[in-house]
Amino acid sequence: MVLERCWRTILYSAKKAGVKVRIAHCHKCENKGEGIFHALITWSSSAASYAEWDYPLIFVEDRLICDGNGIKTGVEYENAESEPKRTVEYTDGSAEFTLEGNRLFWNDLKEHRADDMLFRK
Repeated sequence: MVLERCWRTILYSAKKAGVKVRIAHCHKCENKGEGIFHALITWSSSAASYAEWDYPLIFVEDRLICDGNGIKTGVEYENAESEPKRTVEYTDGSAEFTLEGNRLFWNDLKEHRADDMLFRK
């Protein structure tokens, strides 16, 4: 996910070590009444590998939704000096995020990997 300078990012972390969500919002769009958001989730499975979910989001009612175009990528390092090997696992992911105060809930609608997983700022 490459974000331009107009994006503001908030980092949320789960109690489970190695799982983080970054929610980004284009602040230039706030004045136009548009809701352009993006989520990037990293979930470490070891020191040498992690999964990454990349979701473009729209704001609908009380939640942020990705409807079928989320990307999941597996990332592995062969050794400390190597470039990571990135393998796209799918490009049709769906998810929704609900914000309650400083808590964020992620519902993975494709794999159900983290349904109702709680993240905090």
